[in-house]
Amino acid sequence: MFAAKRVTPFGSNNLLFSDIGAQYLPFLSAFRHAILTHNFHLFSFQIALGDNITPLLGYYLLSPFNLIVLLFPKAMLPTAMSVIIILKIASIGLAMSIFLRRVYHTIDYTIVWFSTAFSLCGFVAMNFFTLMWLDALILLPLVALGIHRLYNVHKFDLYIVTLLLSIITNYYLGYMTCLFSVLYFFYLIFKNSEAKLLPTLKTAAIKIRDFFFASIITGGLSAILLVPTFQAMLTTGKGAFKLSSFLPLPTFGFGAFTQFEVASGNYLDRIFHYPSLYVGLLMLLLLVTYYYTEEIPQHYKNMSVWLLGILFLGMWLRSFNTVWHMMQQPAGFPFRNVYFFSFVCIILAFEAWQTHPGKVLNDLQKLAVIATTIGLLLLGRLGFFLDAALVGHKYEAFIKGLIPPFEFFAISCLIVLLEAIFLFAKRQTIFSLGVISLILIAELSGNFFKAMYGIPFGSQPRFSRDLKIEQRQIDRITQTDHSFYRIDNHSTIIADSVGSRYNSYNDSLLFNYNDLTSYSSTLDNQTRVMLRDLGLFSKNERRISSQGISPLVETLAATKYTNHPHRNQPSLKSSYVGIGFAIPKAAAEFKLSPFDIEYNQQTLLNLMGAPTNTIHPVSELTHDVDPDSQFPKLVHHTLKFKAPATGRLYGSGNRIIYESFKVNGISRRPRFQFEHERFLINLGTHKRGDSISVDFLAEPTLSNQGSDFFAYDATHYHQFIKTLKAHKFRLDPDSTATRLHGTVTGSRKNRLLFMSVPNQTGWSAQVNDRSVPIRAVADHFMGIPLKPGKNHVNLTYHVPGFFAGELISAVSFGLLVLFGWRMRHFRKTK
Repeated sequence: MFAAKRVTPFGSNNLLFSDIGAQYLPFLSAFRHAILTHNFHLFSFQIALGDNITPLLGYYLLSPFNLIVLLFPKAMLPTAMSVIIILKIASIGLAMSIFLRRVYHTIDYTIVWFSTAFSLCGFVAMNFFTLMWLDALILLPLVALGIHRLYNVHKFDLYIVTLLLSIITNYYLGYMTCLFSVLYFFYLIFKNSEAKLLPTLKTAAIKIRDFFFASIITGGLSAILLVPTFQAMLTTGKGAFKLSSFLPLPTFGFGAFTQFEVASGNYLDRIFHYPSLYVGLLMLLLLVTYYYTEEIPQHYKNMSVWLLGILFLGMWLRSFNTVWHMMQQPAGFPFRNVYFFSFVCIILAFEAWQTHPGKVLNDLQKLAVIATTIGLLLLGRLGFFLDAALVGHKYEAFIKGLIPPFEFFAISCLIVLLEAIFLFAKRQTIFSLGVISLILIAELSGNFFKAMYGIPFGSQPRFSRDLKIEQRQIDRITQTDHSFYRIDNHSTIIADSVGSRYNSYNDSLLFNYNDLTSYSSTLDNQTRVMLRDLGLFSKNERRISSQGISPLVETLAATKYTNHPHRNQPSLKSSYVGIGFAIPKAAAEFKLSPFDIEYNQQTLLNLMGAPTNTIHPVSELTHDVDPDSQFPKLVHHTLKFKAPATGRLYGSGNRIIYESFKVNGISRRPRFQFEHERFLINLGTHKRGDSISVDFLAEPTLSNQGSDFFAYDATHYHQFIKTLKAHKFRLDPDSTATRLHGTVTGSRKNRLLFMSVPNQTGWSAQVNDRSVPIRAVADHFMGIPLKPGKNHVNLTYHVPGFFAGELISAVSFGLLVLFGWRMRHFRKTK
């Protein structure tokens, strides 16, 4: 499929779209750089203002496949990611074939049908570019095999090792694997016993004890990662639980059954779609056969219905779905637990195949299997219209828009009939098996190919060239200036080589410099909210941008340079002081007001000792509103006022169409277009008394518009910076990301050291060799109490929860040794 789409290494297209370009590329680049330069710390200033990277490691970077990036130069990382995806998909098939061979004690080459079906199932086809999820599918069959070994022969080694790897490589899907392991273990217990509930549990008491003991030990072994990760994730926007996510409401309707069809989903549906149930129509035929054949005991069928039913409810009922997704509803890419359902479907299909359905089914049963299979597909088609009627007129068109074209239903029915003809032959020949193989390969490949429809591929040759150009721009700064600073990178050279819109959120990780932007599921929410309330743009709880930066934020964030595209030299910020400086203690008492940007900046400047009227709000303003003929729901706003000071002028507002934003007839649209969002817009530098006319499209009502425009007095701000530099913190050159030390001079007025470091748990401070409490400035910057005179300051970072996790893992390892000895003793005595 990659070759057909000309994806690198088979062509010039790359996979730099969506999160694979915005997140995985820069994360893997930083991972590669840290290993090759032997410069690794668990706190990084390349993420927002600075952040604990433990959860980022646990979610994105601990797959052993990621080591492949060490074999490629940075410019070829998209090729490395393609290779990783190909190898992971192949490994999914290999792991599934190992499971089927070992559990069912067969070496039948038709195992390839089932292993390939799992490696190219609907979940993989729709999410292959979310490459850190694929490890969970590789390990799932091996975890299940480990459960069989523990159940049958009391050997726990494979179960513990594979479950531990599943948790470590991606704790999110590893958590789901833990839930599935419990369900699958009890499925085996009840499948192999026809006694009532309590006698069955009593008979299996030793197995249950060993299973839970092994599971708890595995959790304990992973605590060295999980405990600090859990503590860090509580500081993200995902740390808050929404009760609405646990309401017992359905998440989809009968239209979901269309997902068994071939080509039922594509990239354009990635944000919202029905569960990706597709496992291949051959697997669906055999799954239905499982319930018609008399060769499989009815008790087995009943237990499988319970297992599939629980897994289906885990997707269908919102409360269960939320539990599966670690107590949070996913933001896009829904039903991430569907591959467990696919896994069980394929296992049952294999068991049905083992009964030789062509021989054991009579003609009426064969017709019933075919009719039931096509009936499920037809139910999905009819279900779409029922779903549309149930959701009401508001969402009816949206639901109907998800209906796959009718020709895919017709093709699916034809494939079912063709596969059934050869599948139900009384005598299987090499020819019939070969035809089935070809049809299966064709439908699985066709489904994967169709799932790639709509992908905006990037250009690999152009990316390789543009990345080197932009890297040279950054290197001109970082290789000549070794002090602490951040760069506001406006260069978007690589954007044209990336398939989807590229907003440079994680360029600091890609090009190895400090910045205040970030896009990650592990972003510290207090940092994000603080920067948002100071004027920066934040689309959601996972993103913070430098768009909206102002002189005060430049000073607070130690932003020294602006890197521009197509310029030989960066511009130096006059507002830069350094990583820290002494200020009055009163600044630590101020709490930011949500979204009130002008008030927050004005108050903070006053408390930090800036001259009066460093910020001048617009006091007199005329506001005209005219209808817009092109956009009936919007109106054209014209605001006119006099510049209140000589310096940079800023404005902000709600529900603005920034594409239309003009100042004195000249477009001032932001670098990135985020319509309707609120952040500061730089209106340019003006002299006091200049006439300003601001034009834009927006919704008819704009509240408190006058207070949303203000100007910095350049002279007053220059005086303020000069004062701060007199009490600058001098950082020692041997400082690291987790140990900052240096000197600063305090005074009776300035008795608080402001540090351009987030006030996160894990930091400790010493002043003149004495421990001091760290205070919050502007909600989440760091403030250190000082004494008048010279102060030696030492800041040290330890990952919160790491020691506790390390201790739990050590104890768990000791228990594992004892458990292993007991199990060996048990087998010998038995």
